[in-house]
Amino acid sequence: MVHRGFAYIGHMVSQGFSVVDVRDPTRPTTVNYIAAPPGTWNVHLQAHDDLLLVINARDLFADARFADEKVYYTRSVGDTVSDVQDKGWSAGLRIFDISTPAQPREISFLSLNGIGIHRIWYVGGRWAYVSALIDGLPTTSS
Repeated sequence: MVHRGFAYIGHMVSQGFSVVDVRDPTRPTTVNYIAAPPGTWNVHLQAHDDLLLVINARDLFADARFADEKVYYTRSVGDTVSDVQDKGWSAGLRIFDISTPAQPREISFLSLNGIGIHRIWYVGGRWAYVSALIDGLPTTSS
């Protein structure tokens, strides 16, 4: 997601997101890294109106049950992790002020139960739309 000449890049493996100055596209420069809470990844984010919305979800690939990546793509994630008792991650939505683009400042957090938010859509204004893997919410596939 690029906003005002800065790219905000979510990470699966390193858990967090980077801020890269791309105002000169021939010389992109990493200017910041914002860590996610332990056991959490920030793989999806959206920026608009000097706000950056970042999902917090369980780092599924840190779970031994997902060592074979095919498990993620061939089974219901909810079924695979429904027996998890220890919540070693942060599920929800982090909101950052990016009026100073290289220095995101967290201004709010919406906590959710379950695995966390999967996708997000935000184009400015009052509402953001998310899909979430919430405890007790049945999911089906066709």
